Amino acid sequence: MTGIILAFVLLLLSLSLGFYWSSRIGVVRASLSVLCRILWISPLVLCLFPENGTEELPRALDPEPLYVLIDDSDSMKRLEGFRSPLAYARDIVEDLDKHCRKTGCVLHSQLLSDRSDMVSKGWSPLNEVLEEWLIQTEDAPWILLSDGHDEHPSLSWSDSLRDLGVRKRSSQQGHGEDSAQNIRSRSLILGYGRSTQERNVWLESPELPPFAFGQQSIYSDVLVRMEPPATEPIRVQVQILLNQEILSSDNVEFKAGDQQARIRLPLAALPRGQQLLTFRALPIAGESAIWDNERHKQIEVMPNTVGVLHLLGSPSWDGRFLRRYLKSEPKYDLISFFILRDPWDQQNSNERELSLIPFPVSRLFNEELPNFKVIVLQNFTLLQFLLPEYQENLVRFVKNGGGLLFLGGERSLLSSDIRNSPLREILPFDSGDSSADAEMFPAFSAFPLMGNIQDAQVDMSGPWFDRDLRFRLRLARPPLEKRLLANVYDDWEALAGPLTKLHDLSGLHHMENVRFRSEFTTPLLNAVTQDGREIPLALASYPGKGRAVWIFSDDFWQIAMSENPAIPREIYDRFFASAMTWLLRQDIRKPLLIKDFRLSQREKGQVHWQSVVKGPAVPYLGNMDHWQLSVCDLSLNPADILIRKTGNQEMLLSGDLKRELRGGERCDLRLSGEHPAFGLLELSSATIFPPAFPDSSLDSSPRKLKQLAELTGARLIMNPDHASDEILEWLDQNQHHAGVALPQRYRSYSDYFWIFKTVWIWLFLLFIPLEVLCRRWHLLR
Repeated sequence: MTGIILAFVLLLLSLSLGFYWSSRIGVVRASLSVLCRILWISPLVLCLFPENGTEELPRALDPEPLYVLIDDSDSMKRLEGFRSPLAYARDIVEDLDKHCRKTGCVLHSQLLSDRSDMVSKGWSPLNEVLEEWLIQTEDAPWILLSDGHDEHPSLSWSDSLRDLGVRKRSSQQGHGEDSAQNIRSRSLILGYGRSTQERNVWLESPELPPFAFGQQSIYSDVLVRMEPPATEPIRVQVQILLNQEILSSDNVEFKAGDQQARIRLPLAALPRGQQLLTFRALPIAGESAIWDNERHKQIEVMPNTVGVLHLLGSPSWDGRFLRRYLKSEPKYDLISFFILRDPWDQQNSNERELSLIPFPVSRLFNEELPNFKVIVLQNFTLLQFLLPEYQENLVRFVKNGGGLLFLGGERSLLSSDIRNSPLREILPFDSGDSSADAEMFPAFSAFPLMGNIQDAQVDMSGPWFDRDLRFRLRLARPPLEKRLLANVYDDWEALAGPLTKLHDLSGLHHMENVRFRSEFTTPLLNAVTQDGREIPLALASYPGKGRAVWIFSDDFWQIAMSENPAIPREIYDRFFASAMTWLLRQDIRKPLLIKDFRLSQREKGQVHWQSVVKGPAVPYLGNMDHWQLSVCDLSLNPADILIRKTGNQEMLLSGDLKRELRGGERCDLRLSGEHPAFGLLELSSATIFPPAFPDSSLDSSPRKLKQLAELTGARLIMNPDHASDEILEWLDQNQHHAGVALPQRYRSYSDYFWIFKTVWIWLFLLFIPLEVLCRRWHLLR
């Protein structure tokens, strides 16, 4: 009733105004002006008469977010028929928003241009933006609407997208109602564009072994794909290049109807070090999209054999078995010296009459040390045979990246080696200064340099060797972070069954008398004595850049000679093979790895780089203050590096370089740093800067969208203009609302502004200028 009264009042006011205008501008113009006034005021009058209706209330107590990324690059704005893919994408987002209002999800939509200014300049940084955007989605469902075009078409999708997809899928496994398919489709890709009929050949990621040895050939398997399928036999030449030099090439045959073919290419021996290989498929007749004809792969080439120096203080069963194992491995170039007589021995014979080889200590420790990778000190007394200068060279060898395998015995860990030797720098236990050592081992330090060891008065303090101490083996229990740094523990853990069955070992250093440097050691094995005490038996340490394994007994040969059928003889070889593998850094689970090093163009004169660093040493990287990082020969300050942790043992490093690179130019990333927990690490990786193409020069790429769907585990719907039911069904399957949902509920509403939601509002607004023209017409003549 109130609305009717107000409308009547407005009508009377308009008529009164018309009588006034008629005296000024005439009856005709005044009547037209009043009519226009009544028409454009009508929407305001209609607001007094609300439209009543009902709406369905959300059925969730806790609305779930839905993230949507819309690719609004130039390629999405091209007309296909009467509308562009971007217009269809906006319609889908509107439908999703309406559906979310009913079902209780919260829509968060964002344009590609909102996240990158490069879109307005004609580029499409989809690959770069997508990874950053997926981080904010966390574990919520997400939808990508795109034609798959990226400014770097030759750049494959980042492997870190796979990890993000896995976390999203695994996080939903707690919902009992989820099937494997529902979990797999927590993400949705709506693609636009159709496959072209122009034939295209491209390479999938080539397969290479993780490493190769010098002077040994290897093979690489390459998968070549073709689209559309061949209608007649086609031959494609595939090449492998190093520094633009062809190393291997062969032809792959496509028969009629084939879409893929596999070829195996031999590779001759490669130079040592990190090598970046280029795999290339030569273009076929009529092929124009050649940006995907090349792939790059990195391989580490290691020496064919490694030098091992074995120093044994005196002949023993333990030394014999260790030497036999080292000689049996063809990859070890072994030089072994046994000390058969002490310097104080009285031979009463001419030196030439003795059939013994003099110990070439000067040549070994002054000239030949760089040729070795591992030094084995077994029951060896340093001070008796090595001058301090040679001992310093030995310590320097280990701290600069060499490996040390130490095995105890009666002649090892004497006070002279602990207190007066440079070896104290790399010992796994704290020896303190000379005065502290004298306090710790008072009588033990009185070893005479020129006398028999058995004649030395040994006080039972310090790490003295007890020949009569009997024990059995037990695995140590290192913290997880220490265990990951010395994964030799994992290999020995696999041998725990046979090892722990040895119950009659004897001969052990009393390591319970020392204090170990736990900050850079990992306990591996303990000795359990007959009275139940546990004494450290073996541990790993990381002095400087090097690695060391310390075994404080000389009775491990019993593993190979055990009569217990549950302890095969091969266990001994596997035990020391694991130790040598870790010392040589040939273990697969290295402390730190560089993966997925990528470059992209930020803008002219600026390059964006990123790389994944993973491994057990990642928690020790901190904020990169004590690490040196260079990209494309430019040293970076820690403040210029963006660090994002993506896991307990993984982080993403990224940043921008003020440098212009050409497409196809090589760039190296080098990372080095030192920490007491693992020593000094030096890593490198290389990649090729991919050529960049503006959005206007390339078509849509359904194939890249398919690869993205396979990588992330997303569901792919191509050209979804008429797939709204399928999209909404997917959305309903991925809404869980924490297991709480309410029955359907409705509410009545009164919409006072309903007229402003119709197209008629624009017609009513046209009468505003018409009224002005009617009233001011005389001023226009």
